[in-house]
Parts: sequence; structure tokens; C-alpha cells
Amino acid sequence: MYRRVLGFGDVGFLFRPMATGGFPETESEMMSNGIAYMLVGDKYGVVITVSLFSLRRQYDGPVAFIVGDERAATIGSKIAADERLGPIELIRWDAPVGGGKGLQHCNKTRLPDFTPFDKTIFIDADTLVVGDPTDMFPTNEEVCLSQFANWYSNDRKIKRRTEPWREFAPREVARSQGCRYPAINTGTFGIARTSTEYLKRWRELSEQNPSFMCDELVAQIIFPDFPHLIFDERWNCSPIFSHDRFGPPNDVDVRIWHGHGWKFPRRPLGRRVWVPWYDAAVRANVAGVADWGADVDGKLRGMVKDREQLSFDEFYGVAKYGPFQFQPIED
Repeated sequence: MYRRVLGFGDVGFLFRPMATGGFPETESEMMSNGIAYMLVGDKYGVVITVSLFSLRRQYDGPVAFIVGDERAATIGSKIAADERLGPIELIRWDAPVGGGKGLQHCNKTRLPDFTPFDKTIFIDADTLVVGDPTDMFPTNEEVCLSQFANWYSNDRKIKRRTEPWREFAPREVARSQGCRYPAINTGTFGIARTSTEYLKRWRELSEQNPSFMCDELVAQIIFPDFPHLIFDERWNCSPIFSHDRFGPPNDVDVRIWHGHGWKFPRRPLGRRVWVPWYDAAVRANVAGVADWGADVDGKLRGMVKDREQLSFDEFYGVAKYGPFQFQPIED
């Protein structure tokens, strides 16, 4: 049983289990809040730098930058050294190696081991924070998740993705596919140290089948068993799949754009959202990104080449997606 707590037109909702009766926070329950990023390797070095650059226009609180290897640590040290992006606490851990790419998709489930905060908002590397993200801090033990686009758990695409998990969690998969829950994307979420039962189940089940998107699909099938809030797509807004509702210039209340899978530099709709921020970060040379960005990001090199060779209309997909007016971000 769920009740509608907050909506925005016809796009998504915030849900809370009715049995919880709400989560009031008293002064004795006030705890440290902070935002966390995780990075392994350096190929997301540019987009994560631009994300932090955008975050600091909206939020001046503490940030933990959790790096899983030497290449990520090199990027992290450049970011932590730039006072314009601080305060940042650089935290090193040894990300798992070997065992195939599936292990990297469990990395987010290890966030509770490394975050220094009692309440943490996690933000993916390939994001832009363009509005206040702090509503996603939990008030108690609930986990705060975000819906992706206007997709739902019983949509054909999501059912195909969760079906392989039936072997590991048959009850949860049957429920997810049989009900119309919001489709979860773990590009943004909020957790508390008191979210222990959810976090334990999330990690243990993900590690039973370390595979593409395992953290996201496990979150999808288990969240109804635990106290939760689900934020609508404004907190995890796809420039591709949310474009018709929130693409520029209709993005007045988007909080976080998510470029999932290199959509920012590679796709015209992603470029409409991301390139103004990238240009501003390069002009300001945030974390020295103008000096090293092209060396670590092949997708960025491809975008720069396209920008040089294509017309404005081709680069931003005007014929397919309609007119676009470039609005520079102020330095």
C-alpha cells in the first residue's frame, strides 16, 4: 500500500510506505549531512569535474570524493586542490579487480563503508546539479531513490532487465513485474547510517550476481520491503528520455541531470544540457580540466571534433529535435 505524498503534474511521485507514519526528525536526531561521489579509473574525470563545478552553484556543504585506484586518485587530487570546489574530503579505497566488469557495478553498494557522513546523497559522475539537491537527504532510516524518466517496473523494458534476477530473488521479481512501481535509477540516491537493513540486503543480493546494472536492478526489486521515498525524474533527469517534459527551455525545476552512458557529449540532446556547463568549466579551468581533459576522455575528444566539423544545427540536432538557443553559463 502506497499513498501519494508529492507529485509534479503528471510526471512521477514521491512515495512513502503508509505503515511508517512519516519520519519526523528531532534535534537529537540531527546528524552530519554530505554529498558523495565515487570514481574508479579516469575516463569519467571530465564529467565528474563538470558535475562538481555545477554542484557548487547549488550547495556549499561537505563533499566526499571516493576514489578506487591510482588513476582516480590523480583526478581526485586535482579536484580537491581547487578551492572553488571545496570543501572536499578525498577518500581512497581499493576497488575490486578481476572477475569481469560485473564487480564494478557493485561499487555503489559499498558506499556505506566509505562515506564519512551520517546521511549521504550519492551523485553519479555523469551528472549536472542545476537545482537544490538537499531534499534527497533522508530524514530517518528511509532510503531515498529516484525514478528514471516516466518508466515503471512492469514496463516491458524493465521486466526484461529484472527477469534474470528471478533465480536469486523470485518473490521480489514477481512483485516488481506484477505491480506498477516507478523504475529506479541509482544515478542519485540518499542513504542514512540507520538504513542498515536496506543497505545490507542491497549489497548482499548484488554480490550474488555481479553484473551490468546489478546495483540498480536490485534496488528496483527490493525497495518496497524497506522504508523509502521515491523522487520523481527531476532528481535524475535524462536529457534523452525526459526531454519532452523537461528539456531546455522547460527545465526550470530540474534538480539533477543525468547523462547515463555518455549521453552528454555524444548525443545532441545531451549536448544541449551539458556543453554550456563544460564550456564554463574549461573557461574557468576548474581543477585544471582545460589542461588534461582531452587526454583522459575519448568521448570528449570525439565531441570536440564534431563541434569543429559540424554546423551548429547538426551538432545540436535542430532538424530532429527543434530549435535550440545556446545559453552560456556565467563564470
